[in-house]
Parts: sequence; structure tokens; C-alpha cells
Amino acid sequence: MLRTIFRWSMRGRTRSPTYEPRPRTKFRSLSVIGAVAHPTVGTSGGSDWSLSALPSVGSDRAFSRPLAFLRIMETALVLAGGSSRRFGRPKALEDVAGKTIARRVVDALAPLATEIIVSVADPAMADAIQEEVPEARTVVDLRKSTGPIEGIARGVEVAHGERILVAPCDAPLLRTDLYRMLLRAIGDHEAAVPRLDVFDPVRAVYRRGAVLRVLHGPRAIASPSALVDQLDAAFVGEADLRSIDPDLDSFLDVNTDADLEEALRRMRSSQS
Repeated sequence: MLRTIFRWSMRGRTRSPTYEPRPRTKFRSLSVIGAVAHPTVGTSGGSDWSLSALPSVGSDRAFSRPLAFLRIMETALVLAGGSSRRFGRPKALEDVAGKTIARRVVDALAPLATEIIVSVADPAMADAIQEEVPEARTVVDLRKSTGPIEGIARGVEVAHGERILVAPCDAPLLRTDLYRMLLRAIGDHEAAVPRLDVFDPVRAVYRRGAVLRVLHGPRAIASPSALVDQLDAAFVGEADLRSIDPDLDSFLDVNTDADLEEALRRMRSSQS
């Protein structure tokens, strides 16, 4: 990356730009006064992560200071390249109470990232996403029918952020606080991943360099789960997830019309 340095001439007070390399800054994980995250050794190639003596996750006291730095470091990547076979129409473009799901997902991630990328299957979907989310960049899958790992690969290749906030396009109740927690959990790890009955690799935070290392390595990576298996991941368990999302609304995917009705029911219930 280059930075511009303007040098003023003493005569005529004009300026001309010169360029020199910008030194790369190595960021370490952010900490919050009064908050301690304790990793414990897990059994599946990573670490379990738990909360101790934390301020309220949604409070300004807990997160106002880190967010000043997060807006420099993070890219949000929304995966919208699926075929929506069960749903029968593009899930990302489905209207839920006046907003498309894509719009809702981006709104949940936007407070934590300055760059938004949406991965899609074809140019027609890219055009539709741009109309719904004009601030986002779109990337089109190069390898068709390869699943969400292709969207992750394409998005990470073009991303500028050091850490990548990955989210599905069909989660209308996704919460910002989930990603705040994952950003806290990642620490010096290569990924932070929620774990309920199984871990969820498409609602996760990844270090860009680590993902590129694995994807460009000798082993073929066929799925997001296989990617996580090759990373030093911190896993966030159900108890901690429920502390910021009691009903685990962030994990409701709209795959059928019944799922859509359930999402609407939960939205109405939260407003009553």
C-alpha cells in the first residue's frame, strides 16, 4: 500500500505528491478493561472460549473503545451464492417485514466493518444485490456448484480487512452482538466459530492470512467445515451465545416458507 506525502514548496506555495510504501502495522487482539477471556483446550483441534467478568456485551462501556479500531480492521462477507432449491426463490432478496434478508444481514454487520462484500453465483444476482445493498461490493463465484467455500474463497481474495466476518444471506435475525463476541474470542487464534450441537463455520470470524494459507495449500478444501479443521480456531459455546442471544435467533436460517413464518413470529414476539 502507498501513502501520499504532500511537500510544500516555499515559492508559490504549491504542493506535489510523492509516494512511499506505507509500513504494515501488526495489530494485536483488542482488550477491554475489566474483561477477561479464558481459552480452555478443546478436543477438536481448537480451543473453547468462555466469558469471565465481562461487562454487558451490548453496552457502550464494553465495546465503545474497541469499535474505533474495528472499523479499520474488518471486512464483512455475506454468502449469497446458494441455489435456494428448497425455498424456490433467492433467499437474500426475500422481504421480511419491509427489508430484504440481505439488507438485514448487512445492517447487522455494518457497525463492525468498513468494507462489505457479498458473494453471489452469477452476474444477474450481483446486479440485484447492488440494488438492495448499494454500499456493498459483489464478487461472483468462479467455480459453480461448489457451495459456500467458493464464496468464502472469492470474498477473502479481494477483501482488505485483516479479519473477515462471514455470515449467511438467509439469517434475518442475525445480531451484531454475535460478531462482537466472536471478535473478542478470536484473540490470537486464526478463527472464532460458534458451536452448538456442531460448529457453525458460516457465522464466524476468520483471519484473512490464515484462510489464504489454507486455501492455497496442498490440501483441497471442499467446505467451510474443512477450512475450520485446518485452522487454530476458538469455539464459542452455547452458554456464552445465549448470554447475548437467548433464543439463538441469529442461527435461524430461512430455508423454507415455514422458516420464514417462524422468523416473522419471532420478530412480532420481540416487539410485543
